[in-house]
Amino acid sequence: SAAWHSCASRHGVRPCALRFEGHGPEQADVYYHCDQLIKGMYSAFLPEWQAYFAPQRLLVLPSSEHFARPMRSTRLVWRWLGLREASQQEEADARRVKEGDELEQTVRRHGEAPAH
Repeated sequence: SAAWHSCASRHGVRPCALRFEGHGPEQADVYYHCDQLIKGMYSAFLPEWQAYFAPQRLLVLPSSEHFARPMRSTRLVWRWLGLREASQQEEADARRVKEGDELEQTVRRHGEAPAH
């Protein structure tokens, strides 16, 4: 949004991600919409998490790795959590789950959102 770009150019991406609605009325007015974007900006919050949690307590896994090789990243997370490995049957079941576009399915089920 224009409010996000204005904030980021004026204050920087990280400060806006951390305190977006506090930078002024323009940002406060659209906070809910930008909050949906900000929630996915994990890298902006990582320094704070690293300051409070020991490195062995955080597993940072880029989503691109998960989307490229979902079973490999799932195994890595399970191992990191100390969970048992999935059985061959469980892995086969997981591979059979079809990927889907949730937005597309929602629009198909409920129709397009009304125009503002």
